Amino acid sequence: MLTLHDIQWHSPQFTLSIPSLQFHDGAHTMIMGSSGSGKTLLLSIIAGIVAPHRGVLYSDEADFTHVPPEKRNVSIVYQEPALFAHLTVFDNIAFGLRMKKYHTQEIVRMVNEVMELCGLKPLQHRYPSTLSGGEKQRVAFARAIVTAPKLLLLDEPFTALDAVSKEELIGIVRHIKKEYNPTIIHVTHDFDETLQLGDYLYVMSSGKIIQHGTVAQVYRYPTDIFVAQMVGAKNIFHGRVMHARDGAYFITDNGCKFFLGDSYRNSFQHAMLRAEDIIISRKMLASSATNQFKGIVVDVTEMKGLYKVSINIGEIIQSVITGRSLSAMNIKKGAKVVVIFKGSAIHLF
Repeated sequence: MLTLHDIQWHSPQFTLSIPSLQFHDGAHTMIMGSSGSGKTLLLSIIAGIVAPHRGVLYSDEADFTHVPPEKRNVSIVYQEPALFAHLTVFDNIAFGLRMKKYHTQEIVRMVNEVMELCGLKPLQHRYPSTLSGGEKQRVAFARAIVTAPKLLLLDEPFTALDAVSKEELIGIVRHIKKEYNPTIIHVTHDFDETLQLGDYLYVMSSGKIIQHGTVAQVYRYPTDIFVAQMVGAKNIFHGRVMHARDGAYFITDNGCKFFLGDSYRNSFQHAMLRAEDIIISRKMLASSATNQFKGIVVDVTEMKGLYKVSINIGEIIQSVITGRSLSAMNIKKGAKVVVIFKGSAIHLF
């Protein structure tokens, strides 16, 4: 297990402060945060490229804070592949093995194995200048994984790729996890990547980890607006908790009254609803869902085979439905609908 203890790095403009952090062996940990939050700096400290001003890094309880980068059994893939222009695909991938003085036959075997995994066999004699962006990044992944590193660091490796190349690379990462089982620490801005690949999620802001847990935990229960927006939440309302005889309600600033349940702290100021927890109907339903609101559809947007429907119920609230449901209910701008959700679907923070 990789453990960071009391890591500090500072400059006149920025401070990175990580009191304690653990990365589980074989897990894929995603790190999200806005630009300038310290994500790449954290990766550089783990890789040994940047030395912390204070603190200790442990690998399986062994201190490796001052171990040189080349002896850490760590590989890193950046947004830009940075391949050697004068080397073929094969030789780019083999470079690290040759530096480690592997036998020629072993180099050929290992490079062929990883080229097969990354779909690079037909390209092995090509030079980087003849490759597409997606092909170059596949070479970068192959070069990173051929030495079977214990730790694989990914710094926004899909950002510059088109949608097709990105999906291909995501598939390759899944194969790499299955075949090599490295511990992966992956910096990204894209929550879709996190949902597809991540086991754990750490959210950074201003040099600090502000929330961490499994991807599902952070996705369902963000602790503040910044984290909620980072994980793709749309239905976030400001207001207050009010207690009545029949239970607790959340009253939004625009006067919408969401039933919560029995008892909630009055200190909560925000309510969040996931779009997938909201049902759209053409009429009121006899249902265990305790919140039903009449509204008007103000927008319908197609997104990845589904449809995002925005409805004005006194607040603008968004739901996601299939094309079949959209057609069956004749949902379009201006339609009168009913929005339905359970009190238990409301997350307060």
